[in-house]
Amino acid sequence: MSRKHWTIPATLAGMRVDRALVELVEDLGRRRAGELCAAGSVRMDGRRVTKSILLRAGAELEVELEPARAALAEPGLTLDLRLERADLLVVEKPALQPSAPRDGSERGALANAIVGAFPETATVGYDPREPGLLHRLDNGTSGLLVIARQPPVFDELRTALAAGQLEKRYLALVRKGLATSGEVNLPLRPESRSSSRMVACELGERGARPASTSFRVLAEDSTLACVQLTVHRALRHQIRVHLAALGFPLLNDQLYGAAIEPRLAPGRHALHASRVAFAGSLTIPSFGVASRMPEDLATLLAPDVARSLAC
Repeated sequence: MSRKHWTIPATLAGMRVDRALVELVEDLGRRRAGELCAAGSVRMDGRRVTKSILLRAGAELEVELEPARAALAEPGLTLDLRLERADLLVVEKPALQPSAPRDGSERGALANAIVGAFPETATVGYDPREPGLLHRLDNGTSGLLVIARQPPVFDELRTALAAGQLEKRYLALVRKGLATSGEVNLPLRPESRSSSRMVACELGERGARPASTSFRVLAEDSTLACVQLTVHRALRHQIRVHLAALGFPLLNDQLYGAAIEPRLAPGRHALHASRVAFAGSLTIPSFGVASRMPEDLATLLAPDVARSLAC
């Protein structure tokens, strides 16, 4: 068991214990938070509390958590390797596949294929569910991900990612009419403690983090535009929220206001991570990997437009 401990700040005073735990513990849902309270694993000022108890500013909150279960190794799971080196991998995730399992028992995640094919990654990364993964993609997004095979490589690339030194480009489909190019600078925060949505906000709001997205329209047909987007420190749902804020949500991204696109699978939104690159350092050689727009997105464009794209 592992223990986490917090002194409750004034900003969380008056909040239910289960809601506060969702905000304080990464990837913890309301249901699991309630189960921890019911099991006696949550204490405030040394006393067990139920999930509905309200927090007091200055109180000491403690929770006992089971260690995270590692991703289940699945050696037979398909893994689309785009770059394989002794220090790192670049793989392409298909749409609708989770980047990592929600818990160690979930099958079919990309992380399961990674640790199945490259067992050394099991001890690398943020979490045993995310072997070597420097970043993740939403289930509905396809494209390239970088995986470190050694802890020092992970640490250096994590620092480079935080500093905006890992180049990440995306291709997206939206309805025609978006400006030819531009940049969106809108901070993001979670919509609420129980929602999966992110929202644009003002700096200074609780949970707000700065976010910047550059975009350029590559081609258009009579109804759709293919857009190239560049981010340096992609926050959760950053591109999805920024495009929606411009009035052009990703095609089929119903979470952010798009209509259903019957030609795409349910849950598939029109976003593809098309390039990752690193200029290199004294210890990590440079790399750059590109990926073409997948067929399920390319076929939505007029054939002549799809052929004209060099992506």
